[in-house]
Amino acid sequence: MIHEVHLSKVTCERLTDVLVLQMSLLDYALSVTRVDKDLCARYLDERVRFRGRGQQIAKWIWDAKTRWEPLQDFVECFESQDEEARSEEHRRKREWYELLSAEAWALLVDPTIKIELYRKDKAPNWQQQGVKFLERFYVDLCSPAKLPSYLFSEPGAGDFGRQEFLDEFVKANETLYVCAACDESSYFTIVEGNIRTDIDHYLPKSLYPHFSCHPYNLIPICKLCNQTSIKGNKDPLEALTSNGDRLSLADIYLPYRRPGLGTKTYLQVRLVKPGEDQREVDWVKLEKLVPRDASDLSINRLIEVLEAVYKIPNRWTQDGRVDKISETLFRRIRQFLGDGTCMPLGIDTPLAVYNILNQLLYYSYYEDQSKDPFAFALTWILLALLSEELLAQESETEQTTKSDGVRSPLLVELIEGLGQNVNANIKREDFANSLREVVKENTFRNSIK
Repeated sequence: MIHEVHLSKVTCERLTDVLVLQMSLLDYALSVTRVDKDLCARYLDERVRFRGRGQQIAKWIWDAKTRWEPLQDFVECFESQDEEARSEEHRRKREWYELLSAEAWALLVDPTIKIELYRKDKAPNWQQQGVKFLERFYVDLCSPAKLPSYLFSEPGAGDFGRQEFLDEFVKANETLYVCAACDESSYFTIVEGNIRTDIDHYLPKSLYPHFSCHPYNLIPICKLCNQTSIKGNKDPLEALTSNGDRLSLADIYLPYRRPGLGTKTYLQVRLVKPGEDQREVDWVKLEKLVPRDASDLSINRLIEVLEAVYKIPNRWTQDGRVDKISETLFRRIRQFLGDGTCMPLGIDTPLAVYNILNQLLYYSYYEDQSKDPFAFALTWILLALLSEELLAQESETEQTTKSDGVRSPLLVELIEGLGQNVNANIKREDFANSLREVVKENTFRNSIK
């Protein structure tokens, strides 16, 4: 992720309860030959986390056939009637459950191990039924009925569903307005009081069904990032290889576990000297993300995974997109300089403009990050342009000093453009006044109705 995301305490508690319940019910199923509501309730009441709520939870499970039937099929599916073969199959079920439980716990507290992959095409029927049972909890989380309050261990907990999850995320990330993955657009909107966005299973639930409701695996992102042609069901643990080699959890960016890569990297920008037929945006070339600390080799792996999973920064480097980002920056520069209204004219103009743009760089980095689309890219493009001007200043000698004090192509473009803008300020002021008159006239009409 470009931007860091924070996990709400409430979300962590609620979804951890769900995760423990899923694993507990699989464990219960492996202790019986046929699932039964009363036996299940008794089993849950013996667990500290669910004590006193076993009857309610079991009733909820048995209220929907789509919840308890896969659990029953998980127990009863055997490929052979031979007693020895059935015993061996039960052992494999137990091993599978223990693997899922260990991996779910690892993602909660110790994200350093390698995670196994679920392959539906090679899974026996009992395993497919177990997967169906696990995935059903995410369906219930997103349903209008939500997950009922008695599933949760905290006294006074309310029902918890998709909207509660999104509300908690927005509250925990109140300064995040853009998609944490791509920095390209807003990741949510609000319609009739409800938050609308996509929720990404960072490790896809089709490959890791035991992470379908895992608190560290669900993250709201923009619809563009979540579509099939970009993220879809792409597996971050296999994103860098095609030969079956897999990464461990420690090798990839884990949401809620690491700072955003925007704080650990910079965007490499290459400037090409503009020709006569080029506009200023045509000579800005975006290259790649680079670790700020060259000795931190682990960041290179995280960058590679980000690029493979979400195609960042490749999505920024396409020609049309570079133009859009650069044009946005140049508009911001012109606005920051007041379109020439407050620009000092004369021999000191280049230095004054340079100093003002340093202030813009500060605001772009410290105030616009995670709030404005492409603020990360804009920051590093602006820095590249200012660095070019600084190099021009340092290499300038008395023999090569220009009479107008202009040294870099950036300031040539800006000062010439802003000089022309000064003549248009009266027109802009007249336009602003005309808009004020519209409001004033309508306000007067409404007041006399």
